[in-house]
Amino acid sequence: MSLDWIFKHPPTTLNEMALCPNIRDYLSLCQESGDYGHMIFYGSWGTGKTTAATILGKTHPNNFIEFDCTEHTTATAIKKIIKGSYAKSILGVKRIVLLDEFHTIGKKDQTMFNKPMEQHYDLTTYLLCLNEIGDINPSIQGRSYTLDFNVGVLHPKTNKLKIHPHFNYTKTEWIDELKRCANLLADKEGVVISNETFKKVNSNDAYLISTRNYIRILNKQYLMDERNK
Repeated sequence: MSLDWIFKHPPTTLNEMALCPNIRDYLSLCQESGDYGHMIFYGSWGTGKTTAATILGKTHPNNFIEFDCTEHTTATAIKKIIKGSYAKSILGVKRIVLLDEFHTIGKKDQTMFNKPMEQHYDLTTYLLCLNEIGDINPSIQGRSYTLDFNVGVLHPKTNKLKIHPHFNYTKTEWIDELKRCANLLADKEGVVISNETFKKVNSNDAYLISTRNYIRILNKQYLMDERNK
């Protein structure tokens, strides 16, 4: 029995992810049309931004390329990314380029993408993933559609979750979405999660901030409950 369902069974479709309706609907439209512009996916750890960007990019797997920006922080490395993406694009097929951990590139160096984002718009689409929107150069943000994956914030004294208005969920609805996602993983694992196990995890609002953390805590709680039967 797996100790880490979310890594054993990573989402391969948007429906398998816990997402707010606005983000799911928009990305689904992008998948259907196959024609979309540059995007910024931002949010804290485990909120699904990189997974969603990857699923979108892999709609056309032969045209998709991914870079970990933690390994490409110098100006020379950035030039290689841009040149390599464009070189593949000039073959006549639009290239989808995912730049994960984009915030690790300094704001000044980020501006190196301004020109290709505009002049090569018909050949290359950039999907930028980062933790905080404040870490991105405004010139890049102005050329991209922004998607906020942050669910909400915890009250510093009560530790209760306040859902962001843009998320279009009540807390109860968000818990139901997390449970839906968890049950899909449980089905793949061939197990059934009891209501009692869900209640133990759902009672702590700190677990609701990150989908990845929620699933991992639920996975652990399920194994503990099974062992104690």
